[in-house]
Amino acid sequence: MAATGRLEYIANEMLSTGGYPEEMPVSIIENATTPKQRVIVGTLRTITDIAVREQAKAPAIIVVGFVNNVLI
Repeated sequence: MAATGRLEYIANEMLSTGGYPEEMPVSIIENATTPKQRVIVGTLRTITDIAVREQAKAPAIIVVGFVNNVLI
């Protein structure tokens, strides 16, 4: 299963067992480095709902952390 399909599980695990803050920035980068590239941004608390609303799909890279502040 692609990471985008496991996003809710990943975010919940990071929040519940990883000790990450809810406001930790998250980006989903679809079709990276191609003309079809799209970036979806949120936080660990919001990214699952945003990804569903925006219909995020593979191929995608999920970037978690404050490095997102540089990407955006």
